[in-house]
Amino acid sequence: MLKPSISSVKYVKNSLYLRVKALKMKNSYLILCILLSVMYSSISEAQPYRLSAETKDKIGKLSADGLTFIHKIEEVLNKNEQKLSNKDLTIQNPAVKEVFRQGFRNSTKNVREEAERNICLSCYQVEWESQLQELHLLQSHTPFDRDSLYQRVRDSRILAQEEMAKTKTDDRNPNSKKTQPSINTKKEAEAEVQGYDKLERHLNAMSKVEDFTLFRKLDYNFVISRFSAYLQLTKGMAYLEQKKKGDKIIDKYTPGISTKKNEYLYVTYTVEEHPDRMGAFGEGLTAIKEVEITGDPQLVVNLFTSYWLRTELHSGRKEGLTTAIEKMSDYVELKATGAGGYKITITKSNMDVNYETTFGIHPQIKSKSEQQTK
Repeated sequence: MLKPSISSVKYVKNSLYLRVKALKMKNSYLILCILLSVMYSSISEAQPYRLSAETKDKIGKLSADGLTFIHKIEEVLNKNEQKLSNKDLTIQNPAVKEVFRQGFRNSTKNVREEAERNICLSCYQVEWESQLQELHLLQSHTPFDRDSLYQRVRDSRILAQEEMAKTKTDDRNPNSKKTQPSINTKKEAEAEVQGYDKLERHLNAMSKVEDFTLFRKLDYNFVISRFSAYLQLTKGMAYLEQKKKGDKIIDKYTPGISTKKNEYLYVTYTVEEHPDRMGAFGEGLTAIKEVEITGDPQLVVNLFTSYWLRTELHSGRKEGLTTAIEKMSDYVELKATGAGGYKITITKSNMDVNYETTFGIHPQIKSKSEQQTK
């Protein structure tokens, strides 16, 4: 029997070694792929809700403006997440409902409803509430588990995905019941517009300023849906906080890029609560009686000239100097105050417009007994 040569033995050993090494590399590669898959799955599960490419395409076809405004909501939430991760407390309120409303303000009711069916607005709202909660915890130096804090955000995203999948299934099912659009003519479209929708169309025609609004005798929640959107989206300001003192609501803003100390804008609303009347977005009316806007003089003057389009300001300046403009029930004044300051006040005008009769807003809420009688 021939003995194998030393070279052949070496060859077999090397061959076996290379095969074992290749097998190990293959197994390592498989393990790596599995780990990456699990890691990607975990990261994906941890992500908050965002529009998919398919949904973006669908919303864009419904309303290009609407899609732009939804992108703004997501952009604000993304920036907030980055800031909070770096312990930066200057986060911004995405004003989800208000921004959505502004994005689809020129759309019909059917288009708005279709958009709402395809966008998880509650997911954005839950994410903002979690961000706000994290902000408060950071401000108070309270220890917390970030993963647990954002569990609701993940849950809302998963639920939204399930709902969207169900909607797609229903759309493909010819036997599923679908609500057919009821608006076929311009006359019918105009007939459906009432209340604050009717007022909103009037405001859009009243001024070329984006998100222009009247203030006095209107629901606070409606007013800020436009005025706050203007300050944040058009003027690039960040919403900082809200304080309530008696019958006053104080909203605080600052420029997105601040160039000096204490560069703030304070909007103080004097309000009156009417729980027995319908507001803009549900039961209960917070009616505005007066408004005062104070803060950095340059911000105040710039707001007056850009929002109310009043540019013929007096060249001189002394305390009490007034420049004013009247808009229906609003008498808007820019006043010079002491120490080089300015303030804007919105009080009763000479024109007392009955918005409730004109636009059909703030109806009385019927009592349970009245509803049962019907």
